[in-house]
Amino acid sequence: MSNVQYFFRFFPPFPFLDRTKKLTNIFFYIPNMAKYTLKTLALAMALFVLAGCAGSKSADRRESKVTDNQETKISDDQELEVDDRRGLTFTDARDGKIYATTKIGKQVWMAENLNYAADSSWCYKDDPANCKKYGRLYTWDAAMKACPKGWHLPTRKEWGALGSAGGEEAGTKLKSKEWDGSDALGFNALPAGYWYNGDFCDMGSYAHFWTATEHSYIHAYNRSLHSASSLLTWYSSLFYKDHAYSVRCVKD
Repeated sequence: MSNVQYFFRFFPPFPFLDRTKKLTNIFFYIPNMAKYTLKTLALAMALFVLAGCAGSKSADRRESKVTDNQETKISDDQELEVDDRRGLTFTDARDGKIYATTKIGKQVWMAENLNYAADSSWCYKDDPANCKKYGRLYTWDAAMKACPKGWHLPTRKEWGALGSAGGEEAGTKLKSKEWDGSDALGFNALPAGYWYNGDFCDMGSYAHFWTATEHSYIHAYNRSLHSASSLLTWYSSLFYKDHAYSVRCVKD
């Protein structure tokens, strides 16, 4: 039996014309026809998406070396330095930049956005002064490789632990005092905005941070803070890997 014959066996084009040639059952058949037709369309769309995913070459995907189940373990192989003004600091041996750090729960985080000049990263509005204050904006592929030795891009689980430490008003506790937050956790988040296709947006309103956890072939998970909210929010399908967002590194 052909696919067409099989389809019309269960979904006749005019199901309301029954054997008695009566139209009294039209109110029964039309809703059911619509219901089954919608189910069929939904199944066809699902099969189309699966076929497209199966056809993509695995060589085109960049697998994350950091898994979502990884937990941060504080190591002693890299000593943090003490700064009277900024507390514990870390010096990036690649360019000599010094970053404030903060210990939140069992994790040690950079208390500043990463500002390492890598391919596929930008200063907001191409202004070096913005890099100095807000850090650089990285595509997801660049972010996966940007953290210095002994540090890594945090997974979705590690961001989840950070959010749990802040509780219901984690956003307020993570925001800097300059950004109307309490900075109770010493994270000092600033609204750095983002970059896409040559355009810079949302500085002063949003802070977006990459995670190392993929959502799909073209998306990755992201944590965000907003000026008008006290929450630390999740985003996934809205964040394309070729957009550029801020990076916070967490200690291995």
